[in-house]
Amino acid sequence: MNTNDALKRYVARSHDKNIDVDFDHYLYVNKNVPIDVSDFKPWMDLDHTTYFDVNDGFILYRRDKVWQDQIVDLANKPKIGAIFIDCWQVLESHTWVVSGFDYYHGMIQTLESFNLIDCVFHTNTYGDLSLSYALTDWRKTLNYRDIMSINVFKQHYYNINLRNWIVVGAHWQRCTHDRPLGFHNLLQLKKQDVDLRIYSLPNCTAKFVNNNIDFPIVDVCGTADYQKDSLRWQWDGNFMELVN
Repeated sequence: MNTNDALKRYVARSHDKNIDVDFDHYLYVNKNVPIDVSDFKPWMDLDHTTYFDVNDGFILYRRDKVWQDQIVDLANKPKIGAIFIDCWQVLESHTWVVSGFDYYHGMIQTLESFNLIDCVFHTNTYGDLSLSYALTDWRKTLNYRDIMSINVFKQHYYNINLRNWIVVGAHWQRCTHDRPLGFHNLLQLKKQDVDLRIYSLPNCTAKFVNNNIDFPIVDVCGTADYQKDSLRWQWDGNFMELVN
């Protein structure tokens, strides 16, 4: 029996016999491999308990009642696109619930952990409201397009054959839902295309905490915002996925 078979047997036994129960997750390493915790973000979800490295370097186990495994390849992350809605610089001047919170810096850091191959900016200039300075600089390194129409977006994602899209930006209660590339219109596209998957990243989605447009207080979304939403959402790893 090779070392990897022995490790698989041990992890299966720890699941069956309730061994290693002090923590929710365990990383069993079979050989020296470079791993960053963020590498697991595109793969992990609530359906699977056990993740086998395609190269037999490690096994990641999440304790749950029912064993469900899949093979992951951290060097080949799933391809995904991002839609940026109303990511204006003025958002930085709002009062944030978390003092000193750098919204756009956090957004960029989060998105860089994924295999982001295409970006759509649904953030046109509105009066003197310009795109975030941080995003203006960052998007120069990306494949991106400015798209303001749902029909143009539909043609675009068909042309590049990309069916996984994250929506980020502001604000949750309004524009992320009601803009032309907002969730309501994207849901209609999903109903036409069974392979299209639309996600939201809570920590990259801003929401109003008060109703004073002149002195807005904002925060990022949490689980409760999706539970109370008029649309249906489910967790898929670190994403919230829009469901029909």
